[in-house]
Amino acid sequence: MARKVFIAVLGTGFYGKCKYVDQNKGFVSSETRFVQQATLEYINAKAWPVGNSDAIFFLTDKAKCDNWNESITERRNEPYFGLQGILKNMSLPFVPTEVHIPDGKNEKEMWEIFTILFNKLQEDDELYFDLTHSFRYLPMLVLVLGNYAKFLKHVTVKYISYGNYEARDTTTNEAPIVDLLPLSSLQDWTYAAGQFLESGNVEKLIYQCKTSLRPIMAETEGKDQQASALNKFVCHLQTFVEDIRTCRGMNIISANTISKLRTDADNLGSTIIEPMNPVFEKIKCRLMSFDKNRNIDNAYAAAKWCQDNEMYQPAATILQEAVVTFFCLRHNIDIGDYDKRKIVNKAFKIKAMNTPEDKWDTLYKEILEDVLSDEYLLNPNLISLFSNITEVRNDFNHSGMRSAKIPMEPARLKKNIAKCIDGFSILFHNEFNCEYKENQLLINLSNHPSSKWDSGQLGAAAEFGEIADMPFPDIDANGDEIYIENLADEYANKIRQVSEGKRATVHLMGEMTFTFALLSKLQAAGITCIASTSRRMVVDDKPGHREVTFQFVRFRKYNV
Repeated sequence: MARKVFIAVLGTGFYGKCKYVDQNKGFVSSETRFVQQATLEYINAKAWPVGNSDAIFFLTDKAKCDNWNESITERRNEPYFGLQGILKNMSLPFVPTEVHIPDGKNEKEMWEIFTILFNKLQEDDELYFDLTHSFRYLPMLVLVLGNYAKFLKHVTVKYISYGNYEARDTTTNEAPIVDLLPLSSLQDWTYAAGQFLESGNVEKLIYQCKTSLRPIMAETEGKDQQASALNKFVCHLQTFVEDIRTCRGMNIISANTISKLRTDADNLGSTIIEPMNPVFEKIKCRLMSFDKNRNIDNAYAAAKWCQDNEMYQPAATILQEAVVTFFCLRHNIDIGDYDKRKIVNKAFKIKAMNTPEDKWDTLYKEILEDVLSDEYLLNPNLISLFSNITEVRNDFNHSGMRSAKIPMEPARLKKNIAKCIDGFSILFHNEFNCEYKENQLLINLSNHPSSKWDSGQLGAAAEFGEIADMPFPDIDANGDEIYIENLADEYANKIRQVSEGKRATVHLMGEMTFTFALLSKLQAAGITCIASTSRRMVVDDKPGHREVTFQFVRFRKYNV
């Protein structure tokens, strides 16, 4: 279990008595001259585990003489008791530790103080800082120390307090105790966002969600909309990054996650930490090169994104497969058919090596001839670029350990990737891709019109293009098999008419015998059919009342 540690620097001032309060949490401390006493009460240090907690007070010689020693009973002719004795009377589960520090008059002493503080920390400590009496630069030093120790000793900063004695209410003699932890949180969020913007690394943002947002969501039972929206955005951002890092081409092209991210971004509004709003705007801007609808351009954008974030092996893999997919789409080749995808690779190789027709050796000669006739394959520069990116990809995949090949130096690998990404831009963001995207159609043949779908289902549906609702027929319970067969024929014809000239997918959900009959006819016609899956949610909110809802999970293809 992590050790709980309170840390404070004791000053030399003559402190007046008051009660420290946090009106938001209804806290009122004992009347005290020392904010450290009030803070220990506030964080309930009395309940900390025996043997696994501590309070460390950093003292200069003068602070020890003026404000610490138990022997102090008077100052300026007034009763005035040292903090050491006061702490003894608090029944704390630890004996406070006193640590001598220099006055910090110069840079050498500043680093000496920093080292002394750091050396008192242990791995995985939970830290509670009080900055009230930290003189000169010490508040900044403590904040820097916190971040430094987070990295090297995996500590967690749980609380940072400041007792504002000067702002006390003179009528009640109560002074606010201010939580400065949001300043540390802002640093953490900024660092995490910076890592994503600079390198595509999303792990720190996920960690911030776990440590900062999810406790808020648990405490409010998910009712804090800002925390929930930001958590959802970062989780989808993680999926987006993982798809690219692991070269999940189908996911990238389908734009399922990027569509959700765009929806999340629209719902994000102001974040829970207001100064982070401009930072998250920058993150949103980085996603603008991706289309929220199904589009091959997303694969090219992913390759470029990898290059920008120095993820060179995924950049080469995704770019090469993006080019192959581009030609598959142009020539009506199933982009998921591995054997037919090889036809595109073969076409480039034939062009590059001027292979005679009698040496082609392929089972799909008609498809190959069609690809070879493509106007883009008349461009020798594109042939050279494809050979280049294929060679780069192979060099990566074999770690440069191919006996017949001289491995490329890192600088050459990066230069070739940049050259290929720039050269292949001619294939993407053009009229063909817009036509491909706009040519998609999802026919919703079910009892649930798309106008009633939630954002998750609509986001997933974006993969299949524009949605056209077709109401499910009212099936006569007395109808026989011939009735079902005729009705299925009728709807198969309707679907063919609606989908003419489109790449159609049918969302088919309803009465089982009709669904099966229609599914058989549509699959025979080469039309893809999908079903939606959902999770059943049951809430017994009061005696005798049960509320059942269904939460969309995913679309699933009917197998042939």
